[in-house]
Amino acid sequence: MAETETLCEHCAAIDFEQLRLPSSKDVGKLNEGQPIEGIFPFIGYRYIIDDRPHWSLGAQSRIQRSAATCPFCREVSLILETSGVQVKAPVIFEKDPICDVYFTNAGYVEAPPGVTWKRYEPFEALLRKFVQKAWWKHQYLWHKSLPNKRPPSLEFPGIPYPRISLRWMVPEEHPMPPLKRYREGVMEPFECFQSIEIGMKERGGLFSGRERPALIDLELPRRWLRDCLDNDNDCCTPKPQGEGVGTSVFRLIDTKTKSIVEFYQHRLGDTPYVTLSYVWGTTQQAMLRRENIRQLKLPGCLHGATAQTITDAIIFTSDMGYRYLWVDALCIIQNDDADKMCQLQIMGDIYKNAVFTIVAAAGEDSGSGLAGLRTPRTAIQRKVQVKRAGPQEMPLWLISTVMPHTGHSCQPCTHGLPWQTRGWTLQEIALSQRVFIFTGEQLLWSCRRCHRWEETNTETKLASLSRYSMEEAHVRPSGFLTSTLWPEANLGASFVSSLDGLWRMIADFSIRDFSLDGDAYDAFSAILREYTGMTGEQFLWGLPVSEEEFSRALCWEADGPLVRRECLTTLPTTSLQIKVPFPS
Repeated sequence: MAETETLCEHCAAIDFEQLRLPSSKDVGKLNEGQPIEGIFPFIGYRYIIDDRPHWSLGAQSRIQRSAATCPFCREVSLILETSGVQVKAPVIFEKDPICDVYFTNAGYVEAPPGVTWKRYEPFEALLRKFVQKAWWKHQYLWHKSLPNKRPPSLEFPGIPYPRISLRWMVPEEHPMPPLKRYREGVMEPFECFQSIEIGMKERGGLFSGRERPALIDLELPRRWLRDCLDNDNDCCTPKPQGEGVGTSVFRLIDTKTKSIVEFYQHRLGDTPYVTLSYVWGTTQQAMLRRENIRQLKLPGCLHGATAQTITDAIIFTSDMGYRYLWVDALCIIQNDDADKMCQLQIMGDIYKNAVFTIVAAAGEDSGSGLAGLRTPRTAIQRKVQVKRAGPQEMPLWLISTVMPHTGHSCQPCTHGLPWQTRGWTLQEIALSQRVFIFTGEQLLWSCRRCHRWEETNTETKLASLSRYSMEEAHVRPSGFLTSTLWPEANLGASFVSSLDGLWRMIADFSIRDFSLDGDAYDAFSAILREYTGMTGEQFLWGLPVSEEEFSRALCWEADGPLVRRECLTTLPTTSLQIKVPFPS
């Protein structure tokens, strides 16, 4: 930003200070049970209640005129040009919409395991500010009614992690009914900017935004994986049951010899391996068949023969230090029903016992590859200074995020991508211990302990960053999917006892797509088997058979229209040669 540029009066009115993040020293004090000096504006309840601070930038035409001299107006105009929202809602932008800036809570900075952060007396003033809200008023009065008065400090779940979102709205004077204006006259790209620390290394850069390179710096995912595997709590590895899951034959891709190898009378935990979750699509790819199995065992036979996503997965597996990769198309004999039956019965165990799963979230098909591994990402992150350094103030910079999203604010960067619409991919990620998620513009990591992003510095043991957008939308293994399957995970016990998490998975699963609609039962059966193993609850065609839950299950509702599946599917407890219609 040139020295002569200053914010226009609209942008100067925005309280960007609310985006400032705590330093490593601040979080260290909280971990030691000490109060932190001063009040960070974003700490408190303002992002929990529906009273988000927002500021109007005026009409879009004004923003575009101001972009010549105001750096933030320029960035807002660039977001409009590069995000595609103008193409999605041309009617809105024909009417010269009003643009609002507001802060959204992208997640929470949380205390490490075994540590409790407390809210000290300065926060009470912030609490009293919102007592007019019914729920908070109730809580406030409840604390005042305690026999020994309110304690001097209250525990709080974490520090909200804010980002800047935008909202373009059709002006009031345009003749649109109020409901229509609310539904069709608003376009919101969420999480367009985050704060970034520049020239302040002494603060530690905790959860600061960062620039991600066009090609992945492989040392970063190696560090994520190494930190997880070296974790003393070992919370990402399920406790072994019995002698482990065994299979008569288990096939893997040998990334060293570029061939298929077979292990006989094998236990899944004996050989470290990686799994791939991807969309097949219509792209031609090498498949394992009865007639070519001998050929695919020859060293070098897969070199240049696999689809780009599988080729990239082989490279990434080797780069992470592992030799073996499991891919369904090449590790299951595709025209052998007996082999399919054997492998489908242990599908959940295959993903659960893998060291990690590679998720090709952005791929339209198997020919799309893994963005950032060999194919450069194209999104450009721009920095803008919104607060200059002063005698008593630190500078404040923003950096644009690589993947602002539209729709509901909790939808993740994988929302709407083909991988998330496919039926088989749900149980693949639900049962994985750890995942590397390749989106079109950045690499994500998630395990049961932590989450990592290329565009955000989260590599610290002082605290963890949980994100609603990954928890609520079925894209991370430690969200409610595996909270259902692992009772010790967050909210797990309540989900297991009530089956709420499972019903939400079923509702999601019911609107997913299949190339072969008869696969619907098989594509969910691993989740049901895992759930049965944990709770003892038996299922018949996806419905629990216990008297208490069966009647409730008959009343569940799907997110979309209910349509009976007319295709044939596998009859449970029999061989794959027997196909029957879905009973409902």
